[in-house]
Amino acid sequence: MKPENLDEEWLLNAVANYVARYAAPRATVLRVMRAKIRRAVGRGAVVAADIDAQLAAVIEKHVALGTIDDAGWALHKARGLTRRGVPGSVVRQRLRERGIGDAAPAMAAVAEEIAGPEVEGEEQPATDLVAGCAWARRKRVGPFAREEAADPRAAQQKALGAMARSGYSFDVAKRVLAMDREAAEALLLRLG
Repeated sequence: MKPENLDEEWLLNAVANYVARYAAPRATVLRVMRAKIRRAVGRGAVVAADIDAQLAAVIEKHVALGTIDDAGWALHKARGLTRRGVPGSVVRQRLRERGIGDAAPAMAAVAEEIAGPEVEGEEQPATDLVAGCAWARRKRVGPFAREEAADPRAAQQKALGAMARSGYSFDVAKRVLAMDREAAEALLLRLG
């Protein structure tokens, strides 16, 4: 059996197949393609001497074509995490883990999205409050509790601790847990 020839054409096909199947940021595509190259080398593939430069050039072609879009991917991921009730600080951390750095234009777009509109009469951006309401709904605490707790103070302390462990500030957690159900549902309508 003839060994594979890992050249620019092979890279073009591999990257095109990957981005056709998965939406991913540039750093993820780079990591996956390097792993694919390592596996191919382990099978005895012939690798071009400048494979890293060719891989970078192929990825840049896809960025120019728009098939790899860090900003679009980051916004989509941030919106999904916010809908699930993840606070903005954790969203930014997860994006950093996936290769979207703080200085990247994608992170600037996400930061603007996370800041969100102001709540009427409040100094704080609404997104953490909205995410907190989504979290409370998922966990069935605060305004979304199914029934009144035997010891409301203990239940609130337990919920405050859980929200703090999830990454919410004390102020946001306290405000979410003190809301009535109608106000919380009105904030959740902002998620769309």
